[in-house]
Amino acid sequence: MTRQRSASILMGLAALGFLGTAALHTTGYGTVLRLAAEVPSDLGPAIPALWLVFSLDLAVIGLIVAVVAWRPQPIGRWVLVIASLSPLGAAGLQLRFIGFVPPTALLLGIGVLTLVAAALLTSQATDGASAPHQVIACQNRVPVTVWGGLPAALLLPLARAGHRCRMCSPDRLDRIP
Repeated sequence: MTRQRSASILMGLAALGFLGTAALHTTGYGTVLRLAAEVPSDLGPAIPALWLVFSLDLAVIGLIVAVVAWRPQPIGRWVLVIASLSPLGAAGLQLRFIGFVPPTALLLGIGVLTLVAAALLTSQATDGASAPHQVIACQNRVPVTVWGGLPAALLLPLARAGHRCRMCSPDRLDRIP
């Protein structure tokens, strides 16, 4: 099994973990609603909303991880690393303020699974090597390669900015057909 395939499987499992944890978290809403009714301050009505916001957060991040698994892009590794911050941060806060409870292990597992998937993504999926590129040349036919599938309107200005041919002006860049 290739690293890319392993990463895709782990990303799929992580996405299911995010969505499953969001669904599991939502099932506790009734209990939170009853407990919030007993809170004497104005904070009571906000507690159920905050409970559901965390569930929504997990569901949205799960969908983002699923999209990265479905269509890996050069930025996918960073998206996964950032996505792992939510469950790992939540688990850290739980450990600090509540102590260890079984849902903490679930959040830690999802965060670590997402980080491992990010680490396993192959360089082909993450470094832009498989992205389309264009070769641009100056009047002396010195090639300048621009990677990443950038829009044509950005290619020439970026190539001009990075042009290092001392024999001609950077304004004299043309596309090689």
